[in-house]
Amino acid sequence: LRVTTMGGFGTLWTRCRCEASRWGPLATGLGVSLLAASPRPHAESQPSNEPETTIIGKLRKVMPKIAQCCAPDERSPKLEERAVSLQFLRDWQSALEVELGRNIVEKMNSFHIVGEKSAHSDTWIVDPPRKVQPLRSPDWSIRYLTREKSLSLVEMLRLAEKVTGDTTLAHDAEDRPYFGLPTLFLSYPWTTRYSNTLEAVDAQQPGKEDYFWFDIFCVAQNDFEPMAEKNKNEDLDRATEGLPIRTCRATWMVATPWENPEAFHRIWCLNELYNTVNSEKLFELIMPPDDADAFQESLEDNFESLAHVLSRIDFMKAESRNPETKERILQTVTTTIGSTKANEIVIGNLRSWFAKTGRAALAKKPESERDGSKLANSLAALLKDQGQYEEATELAQKFLAYQESAVGLYHPHVATALNNLAGLLNAQ
Repeated sequence: LRVTTMGGFGTLWTRCRCEASRWGPLATGLGVSLLAASPRPHAESQPSNEPETTIIGKLRKVMPKIAQCCAPDERSPKLEERAVSLQFLRDWQSALEVELGRNIVEKMNSFHIVGEKSAHSDTWIVDPPRKVQPLRSPDWSIRYLTREKSLSLVEMLRLAEKVTGDTTLAHDAEDRPYFGLPTLFLSYPWTTRYSNTLEAVDAQQPGKEDYFWFDIFCVAQNDFEPMAEKNKNEDLDRATEGLPIRTCRATWMVATPWENPEAFHRIWCLNELYNTVNSEKLFELIMPPDDADAFQESLEDNFESLAHVLSRIDFMKAESRNPETKERILQTVTTTIGSTKANEIVIGNLRSWFAKTGRAALAKKPESERDGSKLANSLAALLKDQGQYEEATELAQKFLAYQESAVGLYHPHVATALNNLAGLLNAQ
């Protein structure tokens, strides 16, 4: 009988696994008495009784065999060549739901999945920046599952497939590979719920040929002993330099909450956007469907305030849970182009995205409403800030003509439109 206790200062959660049939009656009795102390408000929250059939369960089962084999002489694949399929991301979520229940998993973020925070009490397993012993993390966490060789999860699963010959560790139910060369880089704060990230990715309808560079799966997460620390730091250094981004065609940044995305204030995300621009790759902000709908509705009335959020972006003030991480990134940025120039590059690229989104929203409006809309006027102001005077002037002239026709030459709205147009012409 193996009893695994999870949680912290909150509710005590206990999962019992019977590993020999002779312990069955005892396991049943013990399991009922312990689990009865844990409130489960909904039936769908209850974990399955067959966790060993999932990808997490299979990896956990073969870990003793992996422990007996030698660590690979050379890490493979390289950091910039590790990526996971969309089906892998879905299957990992499903495996976590089997372990913990859907209600818990839908609230989990990367700190929980990696094994730095308790999924039940949301408390730190070890207060940062202290190093976490993987055996203190839950047995479904990435830290625990990769502890034997201190590799990334992608490397560990590929090694497990090689050692055991079990192809289901690296292939989905349709026998498509879980792992491949990255085509899309996912940028997001670790506080973002995994379920929200997956919804945002799903909404983009990526192709089956797409593979995602997703840091928690592609970067070694353990640092409890010298070799583990070496592997993790090696991965982080290469990620800081933007090597994975250079192999992708685009970066997708998860922008939640839509009115002030947390990614705009996290040092890792800003650095990833900077590396995207520097590598001349495509960039998109992506959102879960509910956030995307609210964002589209706000474009008409709040476009200026949304764009104003960009003015608060600052590399030097950006946050990081780990001070060493921020220092590593700032050192790279300040010794190359400086934080001021980096801010200009990042803000300029985000303004371009807002302008592209504003144009698309404007094009969807009925032609009779387009020229006189508040969105057209706000978009002209944003384009002016970007130095795109020709397009901005055209929008401002059409807005002025619409106002003159709608309210007459001597209305205050016309005076405002004239003033905006004069400012544009003067800026040129």
